[in-house]
Amino acid sequence: MNQTMTLKLIPSRNKKNYYKVYIEDEFLGSLPQKLIPPDYFLQTETEASSEFINFTREWVYNNAQSTLLDYLAKMERTVNDCKNYLKKWDVPESIIASAVEQAKQKKWVSDERYAELYIEEAVLTERSPLDAKHKLLQKKVPSEIIDKAINKAFDKETKESIVENLIEKLLSRYADLKPNVQFEKIATALYRKGFEYSDYERLLYSKIKNV
Repeated sequence: MNQTMTLKLIPSRNKKNYYKVYIEDEFLGSLPQKLIPPDYFLQTETEASSEFINFTREWVYNNAQSTLLDYLAKMERTVNDCKNYLKKWDVPESIIASAVEQAKQKKWVSDERYAELYIEEAVLTERSPLDAKHKLLQKKVPSEIIDKAINKAFDKETKESIVENLIEKLLSRYADLKPNVQFEKIATALYRKGFEYSDYERLLYSKIKNV
């Protein structure tokens, strides 16, 4: 004799023609309407067979893995990106954790790899380590991973080269201003980009005479 449990179906706000499936107040995930027996829609709450419950758990888990793989195939993502994406697909927290962990083990997603690529791009686009770290922290990448990537890519010579290039560009922009105004404008611009005063003080004084 099949065991039955109370079933509740709620239309998903995130996906058209999908229903969020609850069993005894436990959220199992969302199913397409076509996969749910028509009889289950006759009442607000009804009884669901153990076969349907097991089917729902398996389908939601497999769909979460497939959905995550498609998401990761497009571009590099962070672990937090993956979690947030699956939440939008009405995936339960326990399945999100399992699917993301499996993706990490298979190297489909890696915060370390994401941070390294992001920092490399920051160097190429002449951004400061502080600005890059701030953006990665917003992505919920662990601080220790960010610091390791920054220390690897931003050595003293690299940072100095970036600052010098930025100063040269800013000097052209403010060429018509008096030296003291040039200094103030450029120093402010570099500060807003996330560079510390010690990063640019010496270089700026060497570039602007009679400050």
